[in-house]
Amino acid sequence: MIQKKQETKGAILWVENNILYLQHKQDKKATIETANEETRIHRQISNGIKMPLCVDIRNLKSANAEAREYGNSHEVINTYSAVAIIVGNIMTKMIGRFFVEIQSPPYPTELFTTKKKALEWLNNYKN
Repeated sequence: MIQKKQETKGAILWVENNILYLQHKQDKKATIETANEETRIHRQISNGIKMPLCVDIRNLKSANAEAREYGNSHEVINTYSAVAIIVGNIMTKMIGRFFVEIQSPPYPTELFTTKKKALEWLNNYKN
């Protein structure tokens, strides 16, 4: 059951079965401002409880350096217990791979091509 669904200019965010979701809208460009807003909303809808995140970046057009680096911020580390990134085309695979391999986030992070596999993996990180 989907709970507390919210929508921003660039994404749809919700919590379902103790997993946070973020689905980027078509041709979205991630910035530090959008990343801050999305993390703030996730903290609100999770009541401050650290949860795993399933983020679908298949519609993401780009992510600037500040947005990518934000993944290692104190706010993100205290919001998400693990992050599954759903990728699709070559561009989103590059963005996802850059985040996982170069940024090396301090929480478990994996790339997936299907939501089903992402959720199976994230279930290991629920409270």
